Amino acid sequence: MTEKCLERKKSSPLRVYVFIRTDIPLADQLVQVSHSCLLAGAAYKPNDKTYVVMCQVRNEQELIDMSILLEEFGVRYEIFHEPKNAGGKCLGWTSIATEPIEMIEHSKIKLWTHFSFSDIVNKLL
Repeated sequence: MTEKCLERKKSSPLRVYVFIRTDIPLADQLVQVSHSCLLAGAAYKPNDKTYVVMCQVRNEQELIDMSILLEEFGVRYEIFHEPKNAGGKCLGWTSIATEPIEMIEHSKIKLWTHFSFSDIVNKLL
């Protein structure tokens, strides 16, 4: 998942890091990211120059582990729990969105690269 050290770089603009589980269907991933981003936006009020960095974790346990790591480094975040998706399945903890922070060294986290834009469009059509 990540190394034990999340090195922050001084940079501008700030970034919101969003962590999504890749063990849930793609359509649910997109919705769950929206939920956690809405929560974080309401809680932390990012400015219009804030970037979003999409990151992935493999499953719910890795998401929980990431929340613990963020807490250890004093990064505030919102985590979303989905009681039921459209199919009626409980998804549990699905996504995290952080407060706007300075850049994290990207070699320390796994960016969301599972699908290309065309893959996403093809899966949704």
